[in-house]
Amino acid sequence: AGGPAGSVRRLGHQSSIACSSPLSHMATGGESGSEGFTVLFVAEKPAIARAIATALTPPGTRYWQERSKVGCAAPVYCLDAPWLCQSPRPLAEVGKVRLRVTSTFGHIYSVDFPSSLRRWSGVDPESLFGADVEWSQHENGRSRILEHLSSEAQHSHLVGLWLDCDREGENICYEVLGIVLGRLVPHANLQAGRPLEDVMESDYSHDPRVWRASFSSLATSDLQRAFRNLQKPNPWHAKAVQARQVIDLKVGVALTRLITTALRDDARDLVPGHDFGRGPLISYGPCQTPTLSFCVRRWDDMRRFRKQVSYTIEADILAKSGIGSQIRLQWEPPTEELQGIATPSRKRLRLPKYQVEQLLGEAPPGCPAIVHSSSVDVCQVQGPVALNTVAMLQAASRELGLGPQRCMQVAERLYLAGLLTYPRTETTHYPASLPLAGMVWEHSWHTKWGHWCRQLLHSGLKQPKLGQDRGDHPPITPVKCADEAQVRQAAGLEGVRLYELVVCRFLASVSREAQVRRYSVGLKIGNLEFSLSGNELIDAGFSIICPGAVKDKQELREHKMLQGEALSIARDAKVNDQHMVHKLLVGQVLLAPPRLLIEAELLGLMDKHGIGTDASMSQHVHNVVERGYVEVAGPGRQMRPTQLGCALLHGLQAIDQDLVSPDVRAHIESEVANIANHQKDYIEVIDSVVATFHTKFCCLRSGIPRLRQSLAETRERWRGWQEALNPSSQKPIKDSASEMQFEDGSVVEYWSKRKKVWLTSTVVRCNSDGTYDLTVKSRASAGCLRMSFPFVVGEHASLCVNKDGNEWHPVVIAAQHLDGSYDIDICGDRKDGIALEYLRHSSDSDNRDNPCAHVGSDLDEIEHHSDAHKPHRARALGVREERERSR
Repeated sequence: AGGPAGSVRRLGHQSSIACSSPLSHMATGGESGSEGFTVLFVAEKPAIARAIATALTPPGTRYWQERSKVGCAAPVYCLDAPWLCQSPRPLAEVGKVRLRVTSTFGHIYSVDFPSSLRRWSGVDPESLFGADVEWSQHENGRSRILEHLSSEAQHSHLVGLWLDCDREGENICYEVLGIVLGRLVPHANLQAGRPLEDVMESDYSHDPRVWRASFSSLATSDLQRAFRNLQKPNPWHAKAVQARQVIDLKVGVALTRLITTALRDDARDLVPGHDFGRGPLISYGPCQTPTLSFCVRRWDDMRRFRKQVSYTIEADILAKSGIGSQIRLQWEPPTEELQGIATPSRKRLRLPKYQVEQLLGEAPPGCPAIVHSSSVDVCQVQGPVALNTVAMLQAASRELGLGPQRCMQVAERLYLAGLLTYPRTETTHYPASLPLAGMVWEHSWHTKWGHWCRQLLHSGLKQPKLGQDRGDHPPITPVKCADEAQVRQAAGLEGVRLYELVVCRFLASVSREAQVRRYSVGLKIGNLEFSLSGNELIDAGFSIICPGAVKDKQELREHKMLQGEALSIARDAKVNDQHMVHKLLVGQVLLAPPRLLIEAELLGLMDKHGIGTDASMSQHVHNVVERGYVEVAGPGRQMRPTQLGCALLHGLQAIDQDLVSPDVRAHIESEVANIANHQKDYIEVIDSVVATFHTKFCCLRSGIPRLRQSLAETRERWRGWQEALNPSSQKPIKDSASEMQFEDGSVVEYWSKRKKVWLTSTVVRCNSDGTYDLTVKSRASAGCLRMSFPFVVGEHASLCVNKDGNEWHPVVIAAQHLDGSYDIDICGDRKDGIALEYLRHSSDSDNRDNPCAHVGSDLDEIEHHSDAHKPHRARALGVREERERSR
């Protein structure tokens, strides 16, 4: 496509696919050489190439940098160094060789349909399932990386592949080989392998010109170790990636075109918060749609929830200190025998109210609570397992408020700076060769956790017993100790927080276990059985250095701990001890409704069901948000489906359950893994999966009317769903003209068509014509409003800091006042009386370039405040002035 030979490569369909490889480009090499060797090392990014050159430069010498001969931005680092590997033998015997270290910028090629099929008009989406595909250079070759690698190969005898050590990196290895292998200069002491039409047909085990380096960090010792132990590339891993690319392209593009062309005009109003121009792109993805299904199903559970009440007997006993200190006991209802396969088990019964009252009436008045059993045991709570990618993403979302994609970007910067190991791994078990004690000793001087490291070295490290070895990279660990200034320079403030999280998780994984003492006391009041149970912390262990790990340990959670008089009674409990009963009555227990799925839970579900890989999972979560199917809302990063997301998911589910089922994508990942393990043929898997989705495409095409019906039903039901999510909106004000949905003083968000953003405001007055007067807008229609998630104390938000309203700074909500204003903490400086219109939820970070609510913005055009607003704003202003005078 306008580039040199090899810039476009085609992959045919069905029978022609086997003889038309996407990596079939070969070229004529240069002149034969007889003295000295020049080796071309290719890394994945320029920063990695510089780290390799630095690590392999002999002491007392320096490498030098050259520019690309063809104008590519990738630099070339040159040095003379000894060949550390024992193979090939001619290089090991010659002593020093010339190393030329350069890089790519990630994938060189991207897969797409031929240009005639890329347009939407005049192309039947069904024809894409049987169409050829082609690999072409990114950005039409503007990076000139292909010409750069070709030029370097013409002056080199060997090639060393230093790409990332995962499947994606292996695929890039063969992209590089397809460019450079035929251009290498022959050498009299190196026998070249036979030319191949498809470079993916071989692992080059008998070709001394091709070598692969395997490393997990950019530490000098790790890179030198990789140089000493060069290996061969893995063609099956590369083919697995290529198969996934073809499947996702054909399935995703065909179904996306079908759904979008049929529904775009109907769905234009369902996602007002996204500026799609003509209408939203309603995309389908084999990973994206199952990810959406987890969010929508939890939302449906919330919508269908009905209040459930169960009845219990509340019993309070007096503490030893006397009246005024009571301890609540847990009622143990009667049980029924359940005959299991192995041993009988007992199930607690849920009794109706009249039976509970009957049981309570049988208890004699004034009867004391008598202890009939007491047990104490000590429990060891294991520390966290070694950190893999999914666990890092979950912890960053839950503890740092970082989204998965942003977390991976920050982790990548820390990796390139040599501070963390490779951040994409599924392994949670430390290899035996990892020097854990040396890694802990490296951090013993740190001001924050150095004291803990010295204690660990003195008392001895604990080798974690849990975890799994998936055969890929080791777990994510710190490579070296760095202070806050060094980390901030490499990856910013977010990098500092993520680096500290990884270090603390590593130290917690090799620290001693936590110990708790578990108490279980059984009491009787008449014939009624009660219990007092809970834990006492003996040794906090790993939780001292890593408090965030406590959230994964049930035994260490606060509600499990006994405190004060309850702990004293449990400690001293002996059979036949008697305690005076202070209260004995029937109580109600309300079943808690389900809550929105948080991002960390979503990642866990994706990992459990095999949706995506450690390298792609963060992108799938980002896609459902970017496409307008899900909004990230409130503290904790809750995943709230939009109207479009619910309508699409429900419609697809009604047509074919497999289109949204996680099992379908898990099957695809399993088939791709079979290619990587050399258990199934690459072409066979592609044809099988594409044929399956072709059948589902035909089913979906006939079900388009059902999708349109789902859009209409969603519009009708959405208001009810919003009320279920926001209980404060379930008591509308009745008016003679209409039924109001919002009350005076309600915190709402209204949609600005001109600015394409939801803006926060407060309802001042409900008008008889069904409109509302807001603090920044008069006569706003109900259709443009929605209930706002109010700011809570401790929540991270954004503050408008200039009069133009387009600059936002992160703040923390410190306090909330009755007049609707907030006190905030910005970089340690507290500011009081900030109006609601100057604040925005941190989840709205994609819209930070849009003006603030106080700057001329409105539904279509800003309107001046009516007289109805003046008293409200005057009251707020008066409160602020009074507070300022008191200060």
